Amino acid sequence: MLAHVQTGDYCCGGYANDTPSSGVGTAKAWISYYAMPSANGDSTGTYPSFGTPGLIAAGIPSSHVYAYVDDSHIYQGDAQYNNIAPGGPDASAEAKDCSGNPITVKNHTGYLSDPYQTATLQLYDNDVTTQYNYSSEYGIVYLDDIGYAYNDNNAVPCNAGTVWTQPSASAAYAAMISAITVLNLASGHAPPSFLLNTLYPMMVETSESASLLSTALDALTAPANVFALNCEGCYADTINPAVGTNTSGEIANQWTLVQDAAITLVNLHKVFWLQDQDSVSRGTTSYAGRTYAFASFMLTWDPNYTVYQNDYYGTPSDGVHPNSTNPQIHVFPEEELTAYNPLVSYPSTASGISALKDSGGTYVREYANCYYDGTSIGACAFVVNPDSSSHAKPALHGTYSHTMVVGSQLDVLDGGTVSMTGAAIPATIPALTGYILLP
Repeated sequence: MLAHVQTGDYCCGGYANDTPSSGVGTAKAWISYYAMPSANGDSTGTYPSFGTPGLIAAGIPSSHVYAYVDDSHIYQGDAQYNNIAPGGPDASAEAKDCSGNPITVKNHTGYLSDPYQTATLQLYDNDVTTQYNYSSEYGIVYLDDIGYAYNDNNAVPCNAGTVWTQPSASAAYAAMISAITVLNLASGHAPPSFLLNTLYPMMVETSESASLLSTALDALTAPANVFALNCEGCYADTINPAVGTNTSGEIANQWTLVQDAAITLVNLHKVFWLQDQDSVSRGTTSYAGRTYAFASFMLTWDPNYTVYQNDYYGTPSDGVHPNSTNPQIHVFPEEELTAYNPLVSYPSTASGISALKDSGGTYVREYANCYYDGTSIGACAFVVNPDSSSHAKPALHGTYSHTMVVGSQLDVLDGGTVSMTGAAIPATIPALTGYILLP
């Protein structure tokens, strides 16, 4: 049995400099996937992953380490900006509206690239080659901003006079990604697999339709080299510590769309990678948010095809100035809970998360065999109310006398623990609340 759910973190010595004080070896027991570590070729030798190289020396397989590329939104200062800007050798990679005007992003400081154009593939070939070949530690490339939902003034991109729509746009991205070639690949360094940061924009692009989203996911995940899709800020983000079905500032029905996307991906045998980014909540609000997000994740958890990454107490963009004490790693004790043998089988893509909805309005999943840090604890269950109003507690097959309670901001390396003897689930489940039920 797993000692914890599959996890991702920015480690080691990389983007947010999340390196345990005692080195990479300490992180190995807790982190499944390593996000954007500093590559082993850096001449300064500042971080543990440089030189030896550190991750390989610690026994971390390259298939669990990713480099980063964003050639969908290309900003001033990016390596490919002069190539895609007007007059550049790859200017034809610019996405354009139906009048032929370039689609810009971030207040006209960058351009949206067009997956329908061969020049865009050239940009990706160049950038992926550079970043991936920088280190033999990399086996994955994270492709950011795959999607067209975010641009200036809600401009609408067109291809040959036709507005982009889903699922055809996803098929265009898939065709391009399947053709990415790493040049001068070193002997023994396998071609990369790709992790795409795309689920949030896809929910927007499919007009919040679960069926269209599923169809678009089918198209985007068709290439064998696409192994995972990232859902950034989907259950918690920098606006709300708990994101539900109609949370202020979020898209409509976000929670159910995310759950349906997870179900679709697991059934396709592709990885659903959840990345929560709560940097605003503190104290009990944060603890409740962590419980809600993890319980939501565990409703559709699969030990092979789901990954949990949270950036509580510091987002990747601000890892050194978090809302509380900076943790050594962003893995917290609730992630040590794993669950097997569910009483209700995994939902089909057609049924989606509705298969786990109780008649009272909450969502529930019970498991016959649960483990904490690899030790059996008996049965457990996860209950979530993602709505803006309260609901009655669900009908349960098992008897659960306690709930898990998060009471500390500490990560697993800094002594973080959870209580396994919290009070039983209440008769009424408040809005935007999750519970983890224990014997």
